[in-house]
Amino acid sequence: MYKNILVPIDTSNKALVNHVIPHIESLSKFDDPHIHFLVVIPSYKMFIGLSYGIEKEIITEDNQRLKLAEADLKNEVSKFNLPEDRVHYHAILDTPIDGILTTAEKIHVDLIIISSRSPNISTKYLLGSTASAVVRYAETSVLVVR
Repeated sequence: MYKNILVPIDTSNKALVNHVIPHIESLSKFDDPHIHFLVVIPSYKMFIGLSYGIEKEIITEDNQRLKLAEADLKNEVSKFNLPEDRVHYHAILDTPIDGILTTAEKIHVDLIIISSRSPNISTKYLLGSTASAVVRYAETSVLVVR
């Protein structure tokens, strides 16, 4: 049913990662899909004005941050019981919402599986802002895991 699944991972929130593990493992047993794990990190350019004097340093720092983020992503994904030949890793610089939606279109996913914060008394009926925007604007099916 699903051939390409996108799983955005917030490596800074281990609880959210743990929520999606059983769902990914279960879906991976059907139709042998390609599972694309994505980590999105903001560029420093999003927080400060781009100055010609520091542009090269920012690019270098962003590249280093991407490598670290991908290594952290691979470490988190190692907790999953998945066939290695069907797993793909993506680390990009963007806002989380735009990064997820752009990557989903780029790799033609059939399903996005996104973890959302656990409900509490004040957020019982709300999704997190990223999950909510992905559900609203994605052009494919989205599974939200709590």
